[in-house]
Amino acid sequence: MSYKVSLIYHNVSGSNTVALYKQIPLEFRDIFDVFIRFFPLKYGWGHRRWDFWLLKEGPEDIFRIYESDFLLGTHGTWRARDGQVSIEMWHGFPLKGMVAMDYGEKKEDRNLLLSRWADEVDIMLSYSRTYSSLMAACMHKEAESFIITGMPRNDFLFDGNAFAKLQLVFPDMPVEKPIIFYMPTFRLGREDKVEGDVDRGLDFDRLEDFLDRNDLILVVKFHPFEEEIVSKMYDFSSYEHIFVLRDEQLVGSNMDFYEILGAASLLITDYSSVYFDYLLLDRPIVFYPPDINIYIRRRGFLLEPYDIWAPGPKAYTQDELESTIVRILENPSWYKRERQFIRDIVHHYQDDKSSYRVWKLLEIIGKKGFQYIKERSTRRASVIFDDEGNLLI
Repeated sequence: MSYKVSLIYHNVSGSNTVALYKQIPLEFRDIFDVFIRFFPLKYGWGHRRWDFWLLKEGPEDIFRIYESDFLLGTHGTWRARDGQVSIEMWHGFPLKGMVAMDYGEKKEDRNLLLSRWADEVDIMLSYSRTYSSLMAACMHKEAESFIITGMPRNDFLFDGNAFAKLQLVFPDMPVEKPIIFYMPTFRLGREDKVEGDVDRGLDFDRLEDFLDRNDLILVVKFHPFEEEIVSKMYDFSSYEHIFVLRDEQLVGSNMDFYEILGAASLLITDYSSVYFDYLLLDRPIVFYPPDINIYIRRRGFLLEPYDIWAPGPKAYTQDELESTIVRILENPSWYKRERQFIRDIVHHYQDDKSSYRVWKLLEIIGKKGFQYIKERSTRRASVIFDDEGNLLI
């Protein structure tokens, strides 16, 4: 028997649905009829968002989604019809407040979103019990809604082809030099919410000189929400050591960002969830949150104190950032113990088998039903796989 699966994705900046699609094991390819579809986030939250987009693009895609046995997504993918199993993978481990825990969320938007999460999402895939607790607070989901599988995009981090894939995107990049990835989270949120300083206090001309002197390469990946805005603020075309990565380049290379993240010797970020995933590589992380006081006031954190949950040195000015980069590249073990401590809280599984566990989960639901999994998952506190990927139920 074959089961129809629809996967919805919105970008390729670490998409769990893209990762799941690209990593379906051979043993499941005859079991599932898989359909993957892109649609933009701009059509708003709290609706069956694909309706607006796909009716314009082609109604046959809507029919394909509606007739699917399973619907999986990453940004609140509401069930398309009764009897369909809706599975939410989300798009990162939460540091920031969201929905019920977002101080800046309008009450009417919050109530609409929470009602959708309650009524139209059946299962939330989880990193760990810590993740489940945080998401339950944000989305008001009950304990039995969560199943711990790990996240499919993290399987890409263990792929040994990251450097080769990076060169497909940037053929002229000298990948023999140490490569730093800078990934700040967005400051301009939904519906014109301003959550911090967009310019982030960086002088990129000065940063180019620093990179040149130290023989380093910097890959900058802005959040998809801000790619257009930032491209109008800065001209990166003259830099030899700074490479700005856009989603359109990844799409043109048939690639997700996490397929090249493993090429980074060092990650620089602020409040982006990417660092929780990067912990699986046990490589150094520098945190650069120059607007932290503004951000806390406007958005708020789920996890505090920030200094503990962000396991790496903190830089608040460009001077501090440059000196910290030099120091941590000379001593990558700086903050190693702190990184491992947070990694073990965040990740129940620390392997490349998350995609396998998700496809296995779908197989069991297809054969034995959603309630079968829900009941047995609850008995085992959401852990239904051992470390080898074998079912425990």
